[in-house]
Amino acid sequence: SIMAHVRAIGRGLRDAASSWTGALRQLDVKFDNLVTLLRNYSAIPEVPTIHDSATVKGNAMRLSLRHYIVSARSQRFVSAASALDQFFGAPLMNDQLLQRMIRTLESSASSVEGHLRKNVLAPSRSLVWDSLELKGLAGAMDSISCHGVQLMDPTA
Repeated sequence: SIMAHVRAIGRGLRDAASSWTGALRQLDVKFDNLVTLLRNYSAIPEVPTIHDSATVKGNAMRLSLRHYIVSARSQRFVSAASALDQFFGAPLMNDQLLQRMIRTLESSASSVEGHLRKNVLAPSRSLVWDSLELKGLAGAMDSISCHGVQLMDPTA
């Protein structure tokens, strides 16, 4: 029973991770397009490749956005301003589509949360319960052998 709970927790975690990746795929595609656009405009100081981690891409994009916000259209960051204007001015980046994407992301996140509650939290609670029962049983068996007192008559 304990191993069944451990297997269920592992399976639930794997399924939740793939669900989470699927939920964020739409957002990842948008940000990958932005990173590609910034790279094409040579607006990213550290040029991340497609195979770089999300952290490297995120840091490079965060730096470009910060430069864009702080200095807007100054001569120093004109390429970043042009790239970001092109990206956020695209037909697929209007308010209704962004709001729909946010609603989709929120519903996907709540779906992953429900999956985690059902397939990870419930087996974890059962695992703890079963472990505590085994601990109590082991403690009872230990007290019998230590004190030499039998709790039950073996002939009964």
